[in-house]
Amino acid sequence: MKDYAFSIKKQLVSTAADVKWVERENYHLTLKFLGEIKPELTEKIKQDMESVADSCPILQLRVNKLGVFPNQKRPRVIWLGIEGEMEKLNFLGERVDAHLYILGFEPEKRRSFHLTLGRIRSESNKELLLQQLALINREVENISFPVHEFQLMESQLSSRGPTYLLHKRFMLRG
Repeated sequence: MKDYAFSIKKQLVSTAADVKWVERENYHLTLKFLGEIKPELTEKIKQDMESVADSCPILQLRVNKLGVFPNQKRPRVIWLGIEGEMEKLNFLGERVDAHLYILGFEPEKRRSFHLTLGRIRSESNKELLLQQLALINREVENISFPVHEFQLMESQLSSRGPTYLLHKRFMLRG
């Protein structure tokens, strides 16, 4: 999926729109954004996420469309959407929420699983970018991929963009 997302990004880069592109190695689907975490909570979160992984099955997803947030008139984020075994993915998200709620994290109100390709910084070449998005969207391939794990990641922000630090992988075993 990362290779396919990167090939789409390369087509969009040709528009010379003012976009801060996500690096290929940073492509991910966010299950839950936690924000700032107290260091003493990290081990408890890891233990709880092991329990979540034990109760959730491997699932199959596929790429389904290309779009922008919040809308076509004011696009800010370019994303690649997914579909597939969404009931299993939502179950995973609900289990994560249930465990983290006890630790003081608010549950998600609405889930929108997607892979962010880039963030639009200005109006420069926006129309050309949107035209190219529409063209590519007509031919988006249904690339399928299995999800065997989820990860606890930390993002460290700098002027060069985020760096992601892996804390732990959780293999789905449910």
